[in-house]
Amino acid sequence: LLTLARALTTAAHTTTQTAAQTAAQATAQAATTTSTDPGTVPDNAGTESCGNAAPRGGSLVGAPLGVVLESLTDGQAVEWAQSLEQLNHFLQALLVQVAGDLAHRVRAGRFDQTGAGTPAGLLMQSLLLGRVEANRRLRLAGTFMATPDSLTGTVTDPAQPVLGSSFFSGNLSAEQALTASGHVADAGNLCTAGRIPEGGCLINCVLGFLI
Repeated sequence: LLTLARALTTAAHTTTQTAAQTAAQATAQAATTTSTDPGTVPDNAGTESCGNAAPRGGSLVGAPLGVVLESLTDGQAVEWAQSLEQLNHFLQALLVQVAGDLAHRVRAGRFDQTGAGTPAGLLMQSLLLGRVEANRRLRLAGTFMATPDSLTGTVTDPAQPVLGSSFFSGNLSAEQALTASGHVADAGNLCTAGRIPEGGCLINCVLGFLI
């Protein structure tokens, strides 16, 4: 996380310097134009309609967090993308964790007054998620996280703790984790049915590939 933070700070600092230089040049050019031709009307005058106007109380944002990627070299751009992807893995893991926590709260009846009768319903209502995404997060949470019983307080261990540990460590995206989870579940079913020995090569191969 510290390495990722340093990468973000370095890139942001570089782009901030570039943006400041660009703004200074634009200001100087505008001042020159105004002094030589005070009657000049900006090209965009009177065109603030049809979605072209800046939001009230602020200006239009040209780049997320002010980061201008054109200031990076090709290698830096790849490193930037990799850092963001790693951060995205951690973010996805946090979203799954909070989905699991909210699911437990819904089952305990703590959101009955909101009209959210199911965990998926709460996620859709409060986070404006689609049903598919809500169910995906809940499925990962139900597989990778311990599940407390809202009545007895008994905690059930996660079904796939090793794979879950890899996901929560940021080694897998949510999509990769969901795919791998399906394969591990299939392997477990084959073990239960006696088709392959328990702890056999199939499960070991699947987990060895992911971790």
